[in-house]
Amino acid sequence: MRKNLFVAILLVSLLVIPMVSHYASAHVEKTFGDISVKVGMISEPPLVGDTNEIQIWLDTVSGNATTPISQTGLDNVNVIVTYGGLQKTLQFTPSDDTPDEYDTTIIPAKVGSYQVVMNGTINGQTINAAFPLDEVEDKSKYYFPPGVIPSSTGTTSSSPTTQTSVNPQIINQLSDEIGKAANDANIAAQGYANVAKSFEEVKNTTDMLFMVSVTSIGVGIAGIVIAVVAITRKNRV
Repeated sequence: MRKNLFVAILLVSLLVIPMVSHYASAHVEKTFGDISVKVGMISEPPLVGDTNEIQIWLDTVSGNATTPISQTGLDNVNVIVTYGGLQKTLQFTPSDDTPDEYDTTIIPAKVGSYQVVMNGTINGQTINAAFPLDEVEDKSKYYFPPGVIPSSTGTTSSSPTTQTSVNPQIINQLSDEIGKAANDANIAAQGYANVAKSFEEVKNTTDMLFMVSVTSIGVGIAGIVIAVVAITRKNRV
């Protein structure tokens, strides 16, 4: 019985621990005096090209009591999202459903690490900190069947495995080489035509010489026959 209970607890732990770890990495919470700030994204993992939302939760903490900071919590705070050396100022809207929540829409354009940087004051408390967000991933790793991109119309298309850029100079060079090859081919074709024409002329000349030779031989033979006949007649007389 104890062995079965131990196995059950172990299985539950294996299922729960990854979920807790993922939540902890997805929503980062920091405390500044009596102000609690938590930052995360609504859709996790965030995917390149997908519409997502960055969420900020603001609360006042006193002992075990937590009081939402609603509507005006970010009025004196500058919030930006950064990617490498790039940054963008964000405008948040208070949530209609959750008093301590503020939301803004974002569409990640590249795979990699993003973070939210807050600088200002909330209820007189200075806030100056960075909150890392979940790694933005390439959505193609989640396609099934692999290599097929779904579309809004329900049709599918094959996804390219890699994207490459071609140097315009290489394209121009290839174009020049193709043009040169085509020109050489034209010259070769013209040369072949000239050779064929010359061969035909030689053939015609040879045929003509052959006919002349045959005619000459015929005339010579005829002359010999006539001479023989003449000599024969002369001897008879």
